[in-house]
Amino acid sequence: MNNLTKILSTAALGLTVAFGATVSHAAPVPIGTCSVNDVNLGLTSSSTPKANDCENYAGNDSSPLNAFGTTWTFVTKDEYPNESDIKEGIWDFSDQTLPLDDPFVIVLKAANFFAAYLINVEDTDGKGWFTTAGVTGDKPHGISHISLYTSVSEVPVPAALWLFAPALLGLMGFRRRNNKV
Repeated sequence: MNNLTKILSTAALGLTVAFGATVSHAAPVPIGTCSVNDVNLGLTSSSTPKANDCENYAGNDSSPLNAFGTTWTFVTKDEYPNESDIKEGIWDFSDQTLPLDDPFVIVLKAANFFAAYLINVEDTDGKGWFTTAGVTGDKPHGISHISLYTSVSEVPVPAALWLFAPALLGLMGFRRRNNKV
């Protein structure tokens, strides 16, 4: 085979690959339709009570989380690295020092979506069951992480004033004493 034939066959192969080959892409994963049955406060799928409400989102959850008409503050996250086969299981935030007797939000992140689940109960041990079935629209995908958010509690102005005023007066007195010396 002479050099001209090698060059022409290489060029023909290159053009075939460049223009004739089709690139296959996976179909995009659609956003899910969550259900209050996707998260509950028991250790099985049939446990009650269930979540009170849920909302689906595209992208990553971040703090502060704006969901259910409220701003929620991030508390902690359980990561599931390289666990693409976990599609349901137990969430456990019982090691948190804050009491979970006020409303809180559990966020399930899978694929490029997350679903936020509002839980409003009087008392919980901080454990429950989850499935990623409602996070994405085509099928349950492996969990990326589960996050816990609580409602933002603001310091009332009168309490803040009572703490700030003595400190301010002390600084003024310290400055006055330094100026006399």
